[in-house]
Amino acid sequence: MEEYLGMVSHYEAQKKYEKKTIIFSIALIVGASLFVWIDSIRVNPLVIFALAMGLAFFYAIKGKVVSKNYDKVYDYLKKSEPEIIKNKELVCFIDYKLSQEFKDEPDKLINFLKAKEVDNSFKESINQIKQRYDLLVSEGEQ
Repeated sequence: MEEYLGMVSHYEAQKKYEKKTIIFSIALIVGASLFVWIDSIRVNPLVIFALAMGLAFFYAIKGKVVSKNYDKVYDYLKKSEPEIIKNKELVCFIDYKLSQEFKDEPDKLINFLKAKEVDNSFKESINQIKQRYDLLVSEGEQ
């Protein structure tokens, strides 16, 4: 049960991160627009907006909740098992478990994800993670 609650809280943290990033980016754009509109200091507006978006990118990268391989995991699942992509919580759980499983060998994970041919042992590992997820969800609902 504790693992299920941890999984749900991790997914909720990812959703909050996405909302915070969007709000922060919009606030920066509005703030930069107001600064340019007030025109108190003569600066090229392109420089102001570039600084604002640079700050937004920095915030987005530093505050990231998912692993740095999340996009690669997502693309791999999209081509090998497209039905999994519909469940965002499961994708987040698979990413978390794979990053934990390959913590000592991240290059091996990247090689599995980028391989042209699907490795059966890696696919079996993903299926075990999916089964674990299904078990946790069924336990969590009871």
